[in-house]
Amino acid sequence: MIQLAAPGQGTADPALVERVKALCRSDVTAKSQWCTWCDANVGGTKDPTRMDTQTLQQFFHEYENGTISALAAAMQASNSASRPPPKAMPEQHELAEVIKIGQRVSVSWKNAWVLFCKEKGNGVYDPVKHQKEFLQSYLEFLGAHGANALQDPHAAFMMTTPPQATMVPPPKRPCLGTPQQQHSGVQDAVSHTFEAWTTDTSESTLAELAEEVKKLQRVDPMRKRQWSEFCDLHGGGVKDPMRHNVEMLQAFMQQCASTT
Repeated sequence: MIQLAAPGQGTADPALVERVKALCRSDVTAKSQWCTWCDANVGGTKDPTRMDTQTLQQFFHEYENGTISALAAAMQASNSASRPPPKAMPEQHELAEVIKIGQRVSVSWKNAWVLFCKEKGNGVYDPVKHQKEFLQSYLEFLGAHGANALQDPHAAFMMTTPPQATMVPPPKRPCLGTPQQQHSGVQDAVSHTFEAWTTDTSESTLAELAEEVKKLQRVDPMRKRQWSEFCDLHGGGVKDPMRHNVEMLQAFMQQCASTT
């Protein structure tokens, strides 16, 4: 590699320096060849004032003989060979599997997919039956809205707790007695639940309200159906009380209280 002069101490003939500058200003191809030659011979420095007369004469000798074009082609081939190949884009079946996995692990994802298909997919919900571009547009839609929400300092998020690694066996159901006794027990349990809830709603936490909603569903099939309909209408079909906010659970309890 040619040794450069120290910054500000170039000894090149001023006429040669000006010739290089004029060449680069007037010819884009010549400027590209100058840059290529500098990368290969003078450590990438492009300022001719930092070079000596012999260095610039060497450049013009190679430029006029056409050897720099071959050098540029060789350098480009070397760069292409060292660059890793681009990663292949996922295929349609891979994207469809991503959609299916999302539906299995996230109720919100499943609801979003259903609404997206209703709006843009002619009501076809099977991911396998959609084109690759449609599946990509759904993922881009989720990503864009998720990014916007995360950038909003006033956005509220309902974070869900992952399921436990081991399944907890369901509790044994006690004997409820005769139908008349069952009905009486249900009414007593419902009344007790509303009495406990109405004692102080201002300090109720999400976990406390969610437990009250679960109790109502366990003791009264009518309330369970009422909760399901309430979620379909106001909560996007999500039935888990812990995935809603306090205000929504309070609204449901007030609705139940008004119908007791």
